[in-house]
Amino acid sequence: MTNKKAIPFFIKVPVILAVVIALGLVLAMVFENSKPRPKLPECATVKSGRFEQTSMLAAMDRFSDGEYRALTLNAKGDTWVVNKLGFAQDFTPYLEAKSTIANAIYPFEESKYSLAATFGNMAFVRTESGRTLPIRMDGDNATMLNQLGVCGHNWKSDVIFRRLNQSTFVSLEANGRLGFYNSQAWQSVIPREVPRSPDTLMGVESGNMLSVLQCGQEYSNGKARVRIEPGLLAYSSGEGHDFAVYKVAPDRLSLETQRLSVDAGTNPFSDFVVAPYEQIGFKTSSWLERDEKWAFYPLTHLQGAPAALAVETGEPLDYREEYKVYGEQEPRAVWFAERKRPYNILKEYGLTVAAPAGESKKFAVTDKVAVKAISERGLWTVLPGGRHLFVENSKSGVEYALLQCPL
Repeated sequence: MTNKKAIPFFIKVPVILAVVIALGLVLAMVFENSKPRPKLPECATVKSGRFEQTSMLAAMDRFSDGEYRALTLNAKGDTWVVNKLGFAQDFTPYLEAKSTIANAIYPFEESKYSLAATFGNMAFVRTESGRTLPIRMDGDNATMLNQLGVCGHNWKSDVIFRRLNQSTFVSLEANGRLGFYNSQAWQSVIPREVPRSPDTLMGVESGNMLSVLQCGQEYSNGKARVRIEPGLLAYSSGEGHDFAVYKVAPDRLSLETQRLSVDAGTNPFSDFVVAPYEQIGFKTSSWLERDEKWAFYPLTHLQGAPAALAVETGEPLDYREEYKVYGEQEPRAVWFAERKRPYNILKEYGLTVAAPAGESKKFAVTDKVAVKAISERGLWTVLPGGRHLFVENSKSGVEYALLQCPL
């Protein structure tokens, strides 16, 4: 005869409550996700193809003469080329070589390269041995600059680079350490040189304070969050709802600190980002919602200025300023590249263009080259008339896609 022991009552109650709560959450998610989603107009692919005789496109930018230029590495990998990036009458993009420089590290068995970061006229290229080299375009010329690292060692592959202003670049590590580089002090690369360390190392400390660090000094703050776009440096030590913001001048590293509150009508675990034209974005969605939602406000909105309309986006991935004609007043409109994850499984991508007053238009993006560039903060430039050029460095070559968004 088998003895059956009854489950104790003090165990049954928590189990039953857990089942009821789980069912309630599932029903709430089903109800939320069953709401129909409006169909967005799609940015159509006007032209797509491949740039031939090129193994990598590292940077593309628009210069003061109004022309676009692109920095490429030839198929062999021994020569960097500065090209005019032009467009035929049917909008097909093409490259026209303007100047070349020898790849200074090619003779030293560095034949495979990847793009670590790109910032208009500046590219950070990573070699297969782990070296990181910046390359700068100046008009029709290019210069390979000092190898970058930290405390005599190469950067790890997960380091993130951001541009703070015209001459200052920042390295971001997972442990919360920041490295500030003054690119005006960089010189031409020496192939076997020791990696150049940041001019200043800093860490995010308790109370949203930045402290100066030394090489070899132990430091780690896995809770720290640092967000950088040109003109703004925002960070949080991860302990509370506050974060600090530094406004940075375009031509010098002069910091003006302001302490703000993250909890701008959002939940206390909200994340934040910064965007061009001094905008702050807050995550406003809960984990039960189908899509991740963010709201962007001008920095002045959090400083007591009259309330501004929020620009609402999905998960923000990258930003570009709207095309403008040189000499005209800046339009101050911004294109937001975003991602949505319906049901936390699928991935959808799109663009939102927003004016300062809060008016915005949203578009879906499905082109595979554009999606790849958006998801990796890659090569993307805004052209007139709602057109966008995206470039992907793939194993099969350098592919491009020219998209037209129906404004």
